[in-house]
Parts: sequence; structure tokens; C-alpha cells
Amino acid sequence: MDFFNVNSMAASLDPYAQGSSYPPLAMLIAYVFARIIPGTGIETPIIQRDADLSGKICLYVLYASCLAVLVSAVCRRVWVQLKKDAESVPLSKKQSGIRKFLGIFTKVSLLGAVSLSIVLSAPVIYSFDRGNYLIICTLFLALFCLYYDKNDYAAASFLAIAACLKIYPVVLFYVFFRTRKWKPMFLGLFIGSGFTLASMALFNRSLFWNLRQFIQNVLLFSGGQGPNHSYYYRYGVGLRNILGTISIILRGYVSDYLHIAKLTLVMGGALLAVVIIMCIMDKRPWRQILYLSFFMILFPSPSFYYNLAYLVGPILLFLLKGKSEKMDWLYLWGLALLMTPKSYYYFQANFSDGVGLVGIDCLINPLIMCGLLLVSFIELIYIRKNTREMLELGEKKDLVNI
Repeated sequence: MDFFNVNSMAASLDPYAQGSSYPPLAMLIAYVFARIIPGTGIETPIIQRDADLSGKICLYVLYASCLAVLVSAVCRRVWVQLKKDAESVPLSKKQSGIRKFLGIFTKVSLLGAVSLSIVLSAPVIYSFDRGNYLIICTLFLALFCLYYDKNDYAAASFLAIAACLKIYPVVLFYVFFRTRKWKPMFLGLFIGSGFTLASMALFNRSLFWNLRQFIQNVLLFSGGQGPNHSYYYRYGVGLRNILGTISIILRGYVSDYLHIAKLTLVMGGALLAVVIIMCIMDKRPWRQILYLSFFMILFPSPSFYYNLAYLVGPILLFLLKGKSEKMDWLYLWGLALLMTPKSYYYFQANFSDGVGLVGIDCLINPLIMCGLLLVSFIELIYIRKNTREMLELGEKKDLVNI
């Protein structure tokens, strides 16, 4: 439904009058599909429109192309690294032909397993089921992660395109700001602004009207539904789902007295402050990107299950990092659980729009992300404390020697 609905909004080149909250570049891509798929934007029955074979083919090709490019980029990165590792081995330690073949076979098998784990992860499947345009953003986010610290100009360009397709990836520019990589950061911001303004200029109405309406639609993304509306709580993974799902488990509904919208906003602000502090304390790029990615998923209200596909890039960074760390086992299990289905138990909820079901995964997924953030924060404090004690001990030894 997402694919066909967004295409319909873009068909008349007046998407923001139709209530779209997608950035202009995404709507321009949707307009291309609207021109290809017959019946898009025309008053036809939804079932007839969505059942059209050409529309299905477009959707399948879109996802297949994005996933193929993503998997190819990952395999290329891994293969180049393996080749460098092989060349660095001294001649005296070179392996025999059989062992070399077995080593290559093992590594190729690992590449296949990683590739399948991306394509068959639950958030990607759910995104495909919805036909959401998130897959293009996921591709460019993954490319940003793969090129960061390898080619920062390319990484910033990929991140700019990702932010032009979905808004929240713009927070990842903080990693450039944090490391004072000013030129790549400004290049990315320039590219993102250029794509946004150029795309918006092609729409009907004035540039100023479209920009103002776009911002207004983003702020009203929740649709102004009441605090107990099912729209927020089914298939959600945000901070709001922690509070809402617990209330549903205990009471069967989300009470107005909970003031869940205001409470979630306060929690989101606190989360942003904590994530910024963690990014300042932590020097590891993959951790910084992961922290910010968790924020991108937890903060929006509502944040739907397919948003977990944002983690594909950070997971690849985690898998491809050269140095192993003590907490790797925890991240391995946590990230693997996030990408696997957990909707095996449901709670009945009395929503304002009728009776519905909420899966236990709506509670588990945000708790896993918050748990990983909490453990990481404690770890950073512990490391900082130990570093300070070692420095103080070193200063005392210097004084004694003097």
C-alpha cells in the first residue's frame, strides 16, 4: 500500500497538497513510477490499482535492484579486505593449495550468509510487504557506512541522498561534525540541499509554499490521532511503544491520563542528549553511527517496524570492523534479535478506533535498543573512570621519580 499510495500522491506533481511527508527527491522518484504504472493518480478502486501487474513488477525490480547493489557493495568491501590480508602474509607462512581453497570457500560461504541475512531480515521483508520506499534510503545509508573513513566525500554524498529520501538520516552528519571533517560534511549538506530544492522546484505551486507545507506535513505525520488510536501501537518500534504496550498489557488500552505524546517527546529529548554525550565519549565510528541510528528509530512517533532496516548499515560496520572487543557478543545477539521476527504473542487492545492486537515485539524491539544504549553508556563511564585513574597513577609515579 505504501508504494502505490505514495505514487498516487506524486502523480499530479502536487504531493504536499495531498498530505505527503516524504522529502522532495523521494516524491520525484515516486512520480517516475506514477508515470509508468497505469491508473496511478486516477480515481480507480484501490484493489484494481494495486493488483496491476506492471505495478508489482516495478516494486519487485526496485527492491531487487537495491538489494543487489547493496549485497555487491558488501561483497566487494569484504573481498578487497581479504585480498589485502592475504598479500600481507609473509612468504614463509603461505598456505598450501588445499588450505587456500578451503579458506576461500569458507569466506565465500560467509559472504553468502551475510548477504542472505540482509535480504531475508524481518524488517526488510516487512518493508517489501508494505512496498515502502525505505529500501532506497537503506541502500544509501549502507553505502555511507561502507565508505565512511575510506572515502569520506563519497560517504557524505551517499548520506546526503539518504537524507533526501527520508528525513531522519540527517542526524548522522553529526559523525562528520564530531570528527571535524568539515569539507565532507559541507559537501554532503550542499548536495542534500541542492537535490531537495531542485526536486521541489519541479512541483506545482511555489517553492516557498511547497517547503512550508512539507515541514507542516512532517510535523503532523502522526495524523493528529488520539493517544489511544491503533495507528501508533501496531507494528511500532519507537519510545512511544514501550509506554503504550505496557499500558495495553496492564489495562487493555492507553489512557488519556498517561499524556503519552508529551511523555514520549520528553523521553525523546533526553535520549538525544544521552546519544550526543555517548558520541562525544566514544571514539569508535561504528558505535557513534549505531547510537545515532537507534535514535533515528526510537524518536519518531509513530516509528514502524520497517525502520529497523536503518540498522543494516551499522550492522555491516560491526561485522566488518577489524578489531574484536569485549562487548561484541552482546551486540551480536542484540542486533541479531532486532533483525529477526518476534511477533509470536499478541495482546488484545481496546483502541479508540476498535478492538485490535498488539504484538509483544512492539515492546521487545525498543527495549533491546534502549538496553544496548544503557549498557554502552555504563561501559563508557567505566572506561572513562579507569582511564582517569591510570592517568592519575602515572602522574604520581612521575612525581616520585622527580
